[in-house]
This record gives sequence, C-alpha cells and structure tokens, in this order.
Amino acid sequence: MSRIEPDAEELAEVLAEVRRIAAWSRRRVRSQVAGGYASAFKGTGQEFEQVREYVLGDDPRSVDWNVTARLGRPFVKTFSEERDRGVVFAVHVGPSVDTGIGATSVRRALAAVCAALALTADDRGDRVGAVHFGRRFAHVVPPGRGASHALRIVRDVLALRPADTDGERPVGHLGALERVRRATRRRSLVFVLSDFTEPLDVPAFRAHARRHDLVAIRVVPAELAPGVLRGLVRLGGNDGTHPEIVDADTPAFRAEWERRARGLSARFAEDCRRAGVDHVEVPIPFERDPDALLAPVLELFRTREARR
Repeated sequence: MSRIEPDAEELAEVLAEVRRIAAWSRRRVRSQVAGGYASAFKGTGQEFEQVREYVLGDDPRSVDWNVTARLGRPFVKTFSEERDRGVVFAVHVGPSVDTGIGATSVRRALAAVCAALALTADDRGDRVGAVHFGRRFAHVVPPGRGASHALRIVRDVLALRPADTDGERPVGHLGALERVRRATRRRSLVFVLSDFTEPLDVPAFRAHARRHDLVAIRVVPAELAPGVLRGLVRLGGNDGTHPEIVDADTPAFRAEWERRARGLSARFAEDCRRAGVDHVEVPIPFERDPDALLAPVLELFRTREARR
C-alpha cells in the first residue's frame, strides 16, 4: 500500500517544492488570477447587506417598502455576494502523472495550477477541500480555511504516490466525484485536475455537473506536442507496464504519435461538451515558462465571464 506520508528525505523535498510553488502562486494570485476567478466563479447566492436611501438609478424592485413607509422617503435593500461556499479539488495523483520531459512533470504542473486556484479561493473566503485519487486510491481533505490548509492540499498532490494496484475497489475520476458528493452537502465549485488519459463516463459526469459547478482541467505533458520527441525514447513503465524503447525520428512513429495526441485532445473536449462540463487543457511548455501554465486557465475565466 502507498504511504500517506513520504519518508523524511522525500518529505523535505516535497516541502521545499511546496514553498517554491506557494511563492510562485501567491504572485500570480495577486497579479493575474484573483480578478478573473472572482468574475468567472460567482458565489452561490446573495446575502442581505444593508438598507440605504434610494438614489437615482437603483432598481425599483429593491425598494424596502416597510422602511420607506416608516421614514417617508424611499429606501432600498442592498445585497452582497455570498462567498461562503465549498471549492473542492479532485486531483489525480496516480503513476501516470509522473511523466514529463518538458519544463516540469505532470504532477508538478497539477500542483502549481491547484496552488494558484486554492490560494485564490481561500483569499476570496471560500472553504477549500480536496480528493486526491488514483486508480484504486482516494484521500479526502475536508473543506477548510487558511493558506496552510490550502497548501496542505498542494503538498499531498506532490507527496501521495499510490500504485495502480493499491486498494481493493476502483476509484478513478468517478470514485473521486462520488467522494466529493459525500463530503459536500451543498452546491460547490469542483475542479477535476488530471491527465485524462482515459475516457470520461459522460452520463456520470453529466449527473455530477447538475449538482456542482464542475470544471475539468487536463494537464498535457510536453512530449505530446508535435516534434518534441527525438531519437530513442522510453515510453511507458510508470503505471506498472513494461517500458518500450522506440525511435521517435521515424515518420511512422511521428505520424502515429501526433494522431494519438490529437485523439486524446479531441476525445477530452467532446466528452466534456456532451457532459455539459466546462473544460480547459494546460499544455506543459518544453522550456521553463511558469506563466504558460496559467494562461489557458485565465482564458477559461474570460470565457465564463463573457457568458454571464
């Protein structure tokens, strides 16, 4: 079985990585992410704030007739957006996310995107929780507040490394969403972060999307970009399969590899469309460019805001 906690040496490396990601994320939260997040992901409702005197341009429907009658001049009720909601991250931490020949691995990219969103949600007053999952593994972090709580979620993305043989029952994306359902009693914002190498169960995702505001984020390893792989490369092995050495320079391999990459992307987009789930792909750059990880997410924010 996998350890919930890594050994001392691994933990020191993980905590150093969390600190690095946290510093990067906080800069992005303040400069890029916060405004877009607030506009794209509204709270679940409106709560009463105060009664004030009517001014030209106020909505007549907001007039408080009881106060108006008592004071002899018009007053209106004002409301503020309710921010006390749950934001849950369902993050894939199985062996397949340890791939990557670009600037970073899929796992670290997942942790970076999760950190930026989790710290933003916490700054906005949302309660943040998580389900870290693998093929037969799930670890639930109940919603809570505070930057240290948000960074615990990020730490677990880096530290939890279950084998696909761990556990007795299948979990995967659907098992993770089922655990989200059990952990949240009200409508929440749910981010599913994964490499999405397997097809979505469209009916099940559609059912969960009716209950929650569901967003699927697919992190795409750099090696899936055309022309990145060169020479002899090792494929597979992280998920327990036997690794294969192939010549990436042959025309046949390049054509098949590009066909596979396009197929994975098209299937993900089509599955999400059929399920009614907002989605975005985050390609990992081959050269180090931290802002490139957030650019697609910010574009999703703008798309959601434009729909409102």
